[in-house]
Amino acid sequence: MNLIQKIYEEMTTDDSSDDTQSEILKNEYFHATVDQQKAIDRIFIALCGWSLRTIIEGPEATTTYNPYR
Repeated sequence: MNLIQKIYEEMTTDDSSDDTQSEILKNEYFHATVDQQKAIDRIFIALCGWSLRTIIEGPEATTTYNPYR
């Protein structure tokens, strides 16, 4: 089992509230430094093809934002 499969398995078997977990993700992201946000976005891109910023705010939020710069 590769890392992506392990992460998916852990996510699908976690009994925590999705709403609570979603709020934690948003709070951690928006309270992070710019460099931390970029690292988080690159991890999300590796996991699902989209940055967390794009998932939260939609594609228009990233028209001038590049987490690789």
